[in-house]
Amino acid sequence: MSDQKAVDPTPGAIVSPGSDRKLSTLLAILVLILGTLASSSGAIFVKISEFELGPFATIFNRFWLTTLALSFWLTIDFWRQSDREDEQGQPFATASILSFPGKEWPWLLLSGVALAGDLLLAAWALTQTTVANVTILNNCSPLFASTGAWLLWGKHFDNRFKLGMALALCGAILIGTGDFQIAPTHAFGDLAAILAAFCFSLYLLCIERLRNYLSTIAILWGSSAIAAVFTFLVTAWVEPEWFPLSVQGWLAILGLALISQIVGQGLVTYSLKRISAGAVATTFLLEPVTPAIAAWWLFAEHLSLSNALAFGVVAIGIYLAVSSPSALDTGELAGGIILEPAEVCPIDPRNGLEDRET
Repeated sequence: MSDQKAVDPTPGAIVSPGSDRKLSTLLAILVLILGTLASSSGAIFVKISEFELGPFATIFNRFWLTTLALSFWLTIDFWRQSDREDEQGQPFATASILSFPGKEWPWLLLSGVALAGDLLLAAWALTQTTVANVTILNNCSPLFASTGAWLLWGKHFDNRFKLGMALALCGAILIGTGDFQIAPTHAFGDLAAILAAFCFSLYLLCIERLRNYLSTIAILWGSSAIAAVFTFLVTAWVEPEWFPLSVQGWLAILGLALISQIVGQGLVTYSLKRISAGAVATTFLLEPVTPAIAAWWLFAEHLSLSNALAFGVVAIGIYLAVSSPSALDTGELAGGIILEPAEVCPIDPRNGLEDRET
């Protein structure tokens, strides 16, 4: 029972299961915010990389370097742990992947394609429309993610989440409304930005499902490898230069792979064990807010009163959305159905490729 106390083996120590659950949820929220901030640094690295490379080549290098780094990580981890067995008698470094249900592989494939599609479409949209248009239209991702969770998993969101998402969306839209332009020449770019938001939402929904079967590292490695193949095909078709030529260019690519992808997306993937995709997508509305506040604080750039108020609205909205019961704990406390009962992972998820997660 949830109201019972669990006695710790240490004499005199009493631990409440409810408190433990709250602690893990708070940790997931903190991890999500840190992951969002790390992911938002990608815009800086892309800007530096594009002095030498096109946007598609930059994205391709981001994914193949991520895949290479994680391959080394998994190889070292496998050899380090190969002589240790989990409670079920199999090396826990490979338990997550080897026990992955075959019918779930399409979700892993789709996650990689959706991730690549998000970045490729957003990069192309920036060449066809304004930055403000792309930023505002990318804000559609919480709507897509929440609708997708409802259609695919039968998930229902409470009024607190709906209010928070609405406030965060309104605040994010107000930030860029003054620069938003409606013109026939921007139509294809605007459509690409909307499709990028859809792809990002689809990626989060896939990861939310995969977190019931695979560890964070396994998901990140698989989706990055698939995205690397997909972006290579596009890069080989349209880009004359594939790799950076200077140390600065390589440092930018390394920053994209290590900070934006491995740290940023890794933390976001971790948080999806406890937080729904709709709430995660809403938290990503912080992305345009963070650089603006940093520029105001570090470089004394002008921050208008309307923008400051909009930032506050975004922050309040994200707080309400992420802290709502329907956004947290993608299990019995979620207020809806995330996966059918028959889809529960047959292995202990703690036996994955990372430290204890639950």
